[in-house]
Amino acid sequence: VRPRVLMIEPYRPGTIPVIFAHGLYSEPSTWMDTANELMAKPEFYRRYQIWGFRYPTGGAFLESATAYRMQLAQLIAESDPEGKDRALQE
Repeated sequence: VRPRVLMIEPYRPGTIPVIFAHGLYSEPSTWMDTANELMAKPEFYRRYQIWGFRYPTGGAFLESATAYRMQLAQLIAESDPEGKDRALQE
């Protein structure tokens, strides 16, 4: 498994990303029930979007953290190339 930041749904301008990362020696699916419950709440869905970060649980922490920061910056730049979406900076 290579470290990767994933959008659960297409980018929605004006919403704040909430990024779930699984724990060491666990699976990304650990957050699915929580994510589904939050997405079902209209007030949450209106204001936030859920993204996920998957990484190899037995890998080097600094390598995963570096990949996370780089991929997050790239995803934000691709989603809002002009940097006008203030929510995306939250």
